[in-house]
Amino acid sequence: MDDDAAREPLLDDRSVPAAPVAPAAAPAEAASPAPLAESAPAQTADESFEEPVFDEETALDFADDEIFEEIGKSTSLKPYTLVKHAIAWSLRDGGKATKFNYVNGGLELNRQTITGEYDAYFKALIEQVEGRHLTEEEYFPKYVKSHIDRGAEILSSHYRHAGNLDKYVLETLGVGDTV
Repeated sequence: MDDDAAREPLLDDRSVPAAPVAPAAAPAEAASPAPLAESAPAQTADESFEEPVFDEETALDFADDEIFEEIGKSTSLKPYTLVKHAIAWSLRDGGKATKFNYVNGGLELNRQTITGEYDAYFKALIEQVEGRHLTEEEYFPKYVKSHIDRGAEILSSHYRHAGNLDKYVLETLGVGDTV
């Protein structure tokens, strides 16, 4: 844990231009607020990367849809269920989000489908693992997507190790080992 404190931050706001702030509008005319430079950090690994603009209704594309499709075929679990498992595995593993990849043409799920009525819990858990407060713009889609991508690999490994849904559930609960 002491090593985490010594690590350099993954994100900074050096490459994010300051967004102009529009004058306040009447509530009926109000549009979504413009993000502030301090609340929209960019990746340090590839500072030329331009992040797509998302809102709560925007669907996320997942390159990991092959993992969800493969497991879904043998278990009859839907992608929205498997995505929650992926987030859980990523958070349980305790690793911080390190990759922020955006793809087009993969599995599409929106925020409501992914987190639903438990959105505040998902955000709190992700903030706990990340060790800091996340703005709404950071939380979804950036960090949610990163934990789904990370967790999909872990989910796939656990499911392959188990071999079937029953053994996967028992292993996940810590009741049995599939070896």
